Amino acid sequence: TRPCRPIALAAAALFLGALPAAAQRSPRAVGFQAGYANARLRTESLDALSSREGAYVGVYYRARILSWLTVQPEVDFTIKGGEVPLGSLSTSIRSLSLDLGVLEIPVLVKVAPPYRRESIRPFVFGGASVGLEVP
Repeated sequence: TRPCRPIALAAAALFLGALPAAAQRSPRAVGFQAGYANARLRTESLDALSSREGAYVGVYYRARILSWLTVQPEVDFTIKGGEVPLGSLSTSIRSLSLDLGVLEIPVLVKVAPPYRRESIRPFVFGGASVGLEVP
């Protein structure tokens, strides 16, 4: 796999963040997101193994269905993985390094009750996600 390019991703996020945000006034929005990702592998014998740091990129579509209900499906790509010790299985190789490309498809829901006072606007944000390994 090719290594992540966090500097290029950060530059693209800053450029896109500087564009006018007029779409946020609409009940619908399309956007791009980039960020930091930290993944950790677990096995039956060890709880915490070395982690893998990288970046993720994605696009989303946000649509306000009702005045209190917003739906946001996304498509995100990230590199996950870590290092797994092999133990006594091999004498020459002590560990196995894994890098997995993962395509995640979360669907998020935001429920905001009509209660609003000056700077207080409570809401609940949650959802479900499907992850697919990219070969």
